[in-house]
Amino acid sequence: MAEKARLEAEAAEKARLEEEQRRKIEEELVAAAKREDERLRRQEEAATKRAAQEEAKRKHIMAALRREEDTRRRAEEAMAKVQAEKERQLAEALRRKTQFSKRTGGGFVVSFKPEPKEEKEEVCAKAGGVEEAWGSRNSRRLDLTEAGS
Repeated sequence: MAEKARLEAEAAEKARLEEEQRRKIEEELVAAAKREDERLRRQEEAATKRAAQEEAKRKHIMAALRREEDTRRRAEEAMAKVQAEKERQLAEALRRKTQFSKRTGGGFVVSFKPEPKEEKEEVCAKAGGVEEAWGSRNSRRLDLTEAGS
């Protein structure tokens, strides 16, 4: 009986040791799984953080490109306005150059376009002289007093 009790005690001790080893192995496996889960969670957080940083960087770059494009567009518009103004001023200067006006007595202004010099010379040559080309002294003159006050 003592032998039987000793064998039972040894079997119980052996079962307890096996249970203890099994529990240690389970605890180690659980701890390893937790460490692995923690490592994966940190990796996911790092990937999410990198993705957010890259998204922010992309947005920043897009905003900078948008600003540059707006600046370029405004500069082109301003350049076009300046060019149009220059062309307008040039056309105005050309118009002034080709059209003259003279003040006459009585507050009248006579506008005329000068003839090119080549044509004047041709007219003079065809007409037989300056007086004939520009009119003689006996030509009819406008009477400005008829216009009224």
